[in-house]
Amino acid sequence: MLAVRRSSGAGGGTNTCRRWFARSPAPRTLSRLTWHGRKCDTPAVAAVSATARPAAAASGRFLAGGDDFRSNGFRRRNAHSVATTSRQPQRQQRISSWLSPSSSSLLATAARQGTGRRSFATGLQGVAGVGSASEDPAGGALTPGVAGVEGLHRPEDFAPLAAAAVVESDRLRKPISTGEVSTPLGILRGVDAISNTVCSVIDAADFVRNAHADEGFRVAADEAFSVLAEYIQDLNADDSLYRALCGVVEEEGAMDGFTGEQRRVVGLHMAEFERGGIHLSGEERAEVVALQNEATRLERLFEHNILAKRAAFQVNRKDLHGIPEFILSRIPQPEGQPADRFTLLTDQSLMSDVIKNARSGALRRAMYLAGNSVAAENVQVLERLMAVRHKLALRVGFDSHAHRMASEKMAENPEEIARFLEALSAGIRDKAEQEASMLRQAKMEVEGSSELYAWDISYYMGYVKSRECNLDGRSLSEYFTLGGCLEGLRMVCRGLFSISLEQVPIEPGENWAGRSGGGVRKLVLRHEQEGVLGTIYLDLHRREGKFGHAAHFTVRCGCYQLPTVVLVCNFGLPEPPPDGGNAKQSKERSGKDDGRLMSHSEVETLFHEFGHALHSLLSRTELQHVSASVPDAVHRVRRGLRQQRRHYRTGEAPPPALLDGLHRSKTLFAGLGIQTQLLYATLDQQLFGRQPEGGVWSSASVADALQERIAGLPRCEGAFWHSRFGHFTGYGASYYAYLYAKMFTSAIWERHFAKDPLNSDAGELLWKELLIHGGAKDPHEMLRVLLGEEQGSGGDAGLRAGVTSLLKDTGAVAT
Repeated sequence: MLAVRRSSGAGGGTNTCRRWFARSPAPRTLSRLTWHGRKCDTPAVAAVSATARPAAAASGRFLAGGDDFRSNGFRRRNAHSVATTSRQPQRQQRISSWLSPSSSSLLATAARQGTGRRSFATGLQGVAGVGSASEDPAGGALTPGVAGVEGLHRPEDFAPLAAAAVVESDRLRKPISTGEVSTPLGILRGVDAISNTVCSVIDAADFVRNAHADEGFRVAADEAFSVLAEYIQDLNADDSLYRALCGVVEEEGAMDGFTGEQRRVVGLHMAEFERGGIHLSGEERAEVVALQNEATRLERLFEHNILAKRAAFQVNRKDLHGIPEFILSRIPQPEGQPADRFTLLTDQSLMSDVIKNARSGALRRAMYLAGNSVAAENVQVLERLMAVRHKLALRVGFDSHAHRMASEKMAENPEEIARFLEALSAGIRDKAEQEASMLRQAKMEVEGSSELYAWDISYYMGYVKSRECNLDGRSLSEYFTLGGCLEGLRMVCRGLFSISLEQVPIEPGENWAGRSGGGVRKLVLRHEQEGVLGTIYLDLHRREGKFGHAAHFTVRCGCYQLPTVVLVCNFGLPEPPPDGGNAKQSKERSGKDDGRLMSHSEVETLFHEFGHALHSLLSRTELQHVSASVPDAVHRVRRGLRQQRRHYRTGEAPPPALLDGLHRSKTLFAGLGIQTQLLYATLDQQLFGRQPEGGVWSSASVADALQERIAGLPRCEGAFWHSRFGHFTGYGASYYAYLYAKMFTSAIWERHFAKDPLNSDAGELLWKELLIHGGAKDPHEMLRVLLGEEQGSGGDAGLRAGVTSLLKDTGAVAT
């Protein structure tokens, strides 16, 4: 029923887009669930077998006019759609302990006029028996804190905020449960208001626990997140809310005046309840609760181990050749260390830097082994998670976790997902083999051996690109400053959507990056006619304790208030050389980091993440349940921003030869790039698909076998590369969605933007026919408008056309 929003990430294990309990895949508007109305049988009326398919997926239609419900699901999909648990007293005790005298005024405000507080804005104007939105009561106003969240200034503030969310949500659901709110629209809006109330706090907690520089904040946020996640279980298993929605479905003519969005959200809520086991008997639902709690615990443990498990090892300084000095300068060294030794850490970002740049094959191998063994205990954690998810899926009527997750997506089932992955694999096979042959030849030239290992791929890709494309990463970075890239984003917003991107001062309590501020920026989007659309914070620097990849966090959705999102990245952002006069002037004009240089991959990541944020801010839905995230259109538009490429020192445009080399480098290893994504997606599907009788697959054996079959790379004894693949927790059985979404965005780019990336008519079409709707419309319907009947409707012809567009767009076609 509820959703927490963290999305994005560029895939490939470099940029992580994770989901927590009710998380949906990155291409949120491209997921699908077909739900048909029926007469509701609740546990109070009739128990359903544990192996029965959720009835909402197999029942007859009640809708007229050809409408049905096709879900893109919650922003973070359903690890908590379960019944009330035996842990409820413990949770209530924790909440009660938070109700200190210091929080009494906040809670009193929540109890009196929760709908009037922006923190828990519910938008319940006109909902009978609940009250209407009003201004903050005198004396009860909260000042903006971290990322603009009202009342969040200290770690201790999370406790009363979370407790107030529970108090307010219980206040909102009581009149629905008792029948005091009985109108169909009042019930729907009330349920949606509960979702918004909880998400206003749990979304903020999810962000803070992953990004705040202060450990006290991270711990407090994690505690609040845990308590509210358990509370969501109660909401998602509340029989009275489910029966109230059943009444909306069953009453003849009850939805005659509903909009398409309202009808869709009713269907999404009903199907979500049933996927979580609301149709099961009490004993069976209690088991679902226990399984869901255990899955949540294992997901958090897996993520914790990725971040917390680290090791240090010493190497000879001479082996560091090839690693840029600005990378090495960030690594703290122990006192008294011999001058010829250097200590490396197994942090994921540093591991990637070393393997990509170190000329010493021995050092790359050592880093690969150290980095992929430090969290070896995650192998057992993952396999326990596989077992729990599989058992849970069986209990609620699905063949596997993969089947359960696919039921809400456009692909609909694992078999269709496999068909897509196989079609794409066949399309890139020849190109990928040609590229692998180039790498083997390069390694033979350098090391006298042609056998490729996992730690060789990124290094020799860079080696061959430098040679074949006359491309040097440092020289290329000199044309990409942070300030120039931000101006490019402004150009996209102006050109496509008539939106200005304005940097505004950050208030003292808003920053979360420590004393220095960490380079956090605050940007406001303003439309020529519609005014302010929302706020984007940029948190781009690496720092201790921060989420290690790139992600887009929704701190506040935009249904009942202006949305707030945060882009979290981990860029190296080296300072330009001392003679960078123009860069210094730029710093003085715009910001202290504007002159910092960016690699081309970092530029791509920034535009990719900004695309997620822009969709969140451009969607305009009535109901929180379908507020938005993300086709990657803005990421594609960066291709047309050549005028923003200027040398940091001279201000000159890059020479044509450099641009030509950059263009060729983007397609030089496109086949292997997609092949890597296919490896991750296939592994994800197999680990969370059907399991052998009496147990689960050995994750290490499956990972090693697929790596050899798909990527042609031998296993490395003692290395468990999949133990640090964070997508398993949030994207379990959904990682394929990166490629699936790319298939559609490639087609949209080709049809509407390839000839003129800043075509305002195309931008208006994209906004009004896709982005603005969030998840409020059937994705097939939106795609048919943008791509035509064949490609928008799916089927064999649509799949062939989509794969062809993807291969053409990425350059992954053999020559």
